[in-house]
Amino acid sequence: MAYKAKKARRYFYGLSPVTLMILLVLFLIVFYAINETLGIALVVFYLVLAVYYHFVGKKEAEAMIDAFTASEVKMLEKRSMKKLGLLEDQQMPIDPIFLYGPSYDIENLDPRHKWIGKLGKDNKWRYSIMEFTRFRFDETQIYIYFAHVDLANGAIFHEGTIECFYSDINSVNASQVMKKVAVSNWLPRKKINFFENVSILADGLSYSASFSVELDEPSLAEKFVAMRSLIRERKRGFEAC
Repeated sequence: MAYKAKKARRYFYGLSPVTLMILLVLFLIVFYAINETLGIALVVFYLVLAVYYHFVGKKEAEAMIDAFTASEVKMLEKRSMKKLGLLEDQQMPIDPIFLYGPSYDIENLDPRHKWIGKLGKDNKWRYSIMEFTRFRFDETQIYIYFAHVDLANGAIFHEGTIECFYSDINSVNASQVMKKVAVSNWLPRKKINFFENVSILADGLSYSASFSVELDEPSLAEKFVAMRSLIRERKRGFEAC
């Protein structure tokens, strides 16, 4: 399914104030200056389109966004290896961890990217700004790749890599954050949602990755246990030396 940024923008933000003003002016011109019947016909046509979008178009947009997210996961897995300068066939002590979810604090970093959540007809949350994080491990270091993607244009606008020795890590923390999510671009309407955070604190480094509690990965908890065990084991080894 081809990704259409315009459809994603309309899904998250609705029609812009400029578009609505143009439609209103057009209606007034047609209704009062040209033909009342034609003006009414334009209003009826717009209402039909609005009903169609509400019952059909939103479902199509949600399917498109889900397909795009799945393709981003595969693309960013490969991109992370290139950015970190790692090889796929390198032997690793434990499996990598890939997280994705809402980048709900990105407005503090770049206010040009507006964050909003939408609760779909399938009762699933989707977010206009997504954060993807991949943790990969070797015998001495943890490698982190992160990317923030704006679904309004389908582009990565902030990404980076972090490398940290196990001996420098002070703690790995997990927490759950409750946040009121704006679900409308027009009305001051918000709903409460919960997000998971995993943070790594090290000498001269603090990194936190967020992901949705809806992330469908049954083995995720086991992977976090393996990560913590690996870090503890390697730190004990370094301290014993």
